[in-house]
Amino acid sequence: TRMLVNIRFRWHAYIRTYVLVVGDIHVCARVRWLSVTSCVRTCVLVVGIMHVCARRYPVHYYCGVGWPENLMYFSAITEYCVEHAPAPHADPRWGPGGFSQYASCNSDEVDGAFNNSARDPSCMCWVYDDRTMSLLPKAEYEAKCSGSMPWYVHEKICNCTDSKEFPASTMILPEDTSYNYVGAMPTFLPWGYYREPLASYPVRIPMGYNYYTPKHGACGETEAPGTNGCTWRRHPTARMLYGPDLFATGWDDRFIPDTLTNQSHTRYNVKVFEKTTHLRDHLLQRRCCGC
Repeated sequence: TRMLVNIRFRWHAYIRTYVLVVGDIHVCARVRWLSVTSCVRTCVLVVGIMHVCARRYPVHYYCGVGWPENLMYFSAITEYCVEHAPAPHADPRWGPGGFSQYASCNSDEVDGAFNNSARDPSCMCWVYDDRTMSLLPKAEYEAKCSGSMPWYVHEKICNCTDSKEFPASTMILPEDTSYNYVGAMPTFLPWGYYREPLASYPVRIPMGYNYYTPKHGACGETEAPGTNGCTWRRHPTARMLYGPDLFATGWDDRFIPDTLTNQSHTRYNVKVFEKTTHLRDHLLQRRCCGC
């Protein structure tokens, strides 16, 4: 069985997926299944700030790019169709379709641990800040995450191996399904509201998934998943829109936090993104992801 997922990426298919700090980019997050082969339609932005200079994390500053909340106007957003083989023993919480556990890539956490290069991104065990977007139960954080990153990030270290040493404890090893198989993590509203993990969350509104596509499992664009052990491929057709397209349609880049009772700012930008995405449908040759 092979699944297909429609993913909006930027730059290339295996850099870090990241929901922007403004809390607006878990957009187009409805999920629908199409035909027998199935296609998850969602909207995931890959920030990948460092591709501007393609070096290490100081280029966040040296290139004058800033952090994600400043970036929307200058962003290029690309939609690809990704075909993948389901991961074995997949946790259904990571989404329909058989996904491995998400891994965090091309991030400031990875920068310090593995001297990340944006042209050849490194990945590590699903980091604490990314886990908070999935509103996991407090017990899961306590089981997996402890200590503190030894540089300015200062977040807890989440471990995926039996090693007691950092950063070896955060490595994605070949025996881990995340090493080869497409991963996913669910995202929820209210975005950024909960400051600490809870045993349960009084308001937890599903808003789609972030995806992770590991380079070790990548197929060539002419190879089907399963060829020579590869597990996923990006279809060659893509479509793009740019930050100014969003702003022309009404994108609101103010930071207006979600609350338990009001997520109107986030939902407004969801609608703007959907409207912008389909504004030029009449100029495109329609394609079917999964046909």
